[in-house]
Amino acid sequence: MKKKKWAVLGALVAAGVLVVILAVRLAGITEAQKAEAYLKNCIMVGDSVTVGFQNYCAKSDQEMWKQLRFLASVSLSAHNALWPVSEKSIHPLYQGEQRPVWESISMMGAKDVFISLGLNDLNIADDTCVYYQELADKIQTWSPGTRIHVISVTYVLKEGEKNEVRNVNIQELNEKLKVLADRNGWGFLDLASPLSDGEGGLREEYCSDGYVHQTAQAYEVWEEVLYAYIKEQITGNSRGKTREPAPEAIYQAVRAAVELPPMTEKDDAFIRDYYGIDPDLLDSYVLALAEDPVLAETIFIMRAKDPKDVEALADAAGAVGKQKAAEMRNYEVPEQYQIAAESEVRTKGRYVYLVISQAAEDAEEIIEEELERP
Repeated sequence: MKKKKWAVLGALVAAGVLVVILAVRLAGITEAQKAEAYLKNCIMVGDSVTVGFQNYCAKSDQEMWKQLRFLASVSLSAHNALWPVSEKSIHPLYQGEQRPVWESISMMGAKDVFISLGLNDLNIADDTCVYYQELADKIQTWSPGTRIHVISVTYVLKEGEKNEVRNVNIQELNEKLKVLADRNGWGFLDLASPLSDGEGGLREEYCSDGYVHQTAQAYEVWEEVLYAYIKEQITGNSRGKTREPAPEAIYQAVRAAVELPPMTEKDDAFIRDYYGIDPDLLDSYVLALAEDPVLAETIFIMRAKDPKDVEALADAAGAVGKQKAAEMRNYEVPEQYQIAAESEVRTKGRYVYLVISQAAEDAEEIIEEELERP
């Protein structure tokens, strides 16, 4: 009888082990499938170092890396990516033609865009972040809702440093790009550190030409780091950070889905002088007003630097709504006055927003979706 009990127990234990093994394997398959599905909706924009990764992925024996699409070309930079198409431009080809990357991205369709630029900007000027911002804004204008991820600039072999392409400059640029990404709610992927020799340069075994270009061994590191990053994105556990999209990106999502009249965006001087709002309290904002002065249409989205200022900013936004209602009353356009008078200021985390529009309900719903999207 005891032998029978032990036999049954042994069978149950064996079955349990088998179930665990199968569960682990299935979990692994599911994880890989999720990563592959994620990569199908990704595009990587980059320079010749990225071209190397593109070639590496094309030869990969893992199908998921073949799903990642590229818009990369030799010598591409954040600066020249904004050039108009011409005989001198070096925009990546799509469907056999040179196009600005934002145009190609809109044609290809993507949920996530990884930007790997900066090396070729070092010899141009120290305003690379300005051009990065403009490039990302254009991408999100042409493809509303697209998520931006910045890949750090990778180091150069110490012996290969020349002109402004020096590791100290790369480190400084990466710090600025990280700040830019944080301010805009973009992702930031650090590839410089895992490829470093520990002394601020590219490891010798990762360098293919004594300069900046990289070996297959280096691209294995790219693969590992990118895969870990993708898993964080899928699970919504991106280093414990809450996603905070740029107000400009939210506004573009609204524009893409809601019919608005011609709008004009106002600057720091306007919100300070006309509405008394200190721009220094904000790390980003959009104030868009209808070009026609007898239309009340207003989209005002602010992201406070400090959460403690949200209440005061909400009061200021409320004053904007009242001012707009007063303007419409003076213009004697009662339907526009009513729209402005019924507008409400809303807050969420560090965000304050005011929508004055006939389509306010739809616009506010889109804003909420953008703020809640993982």
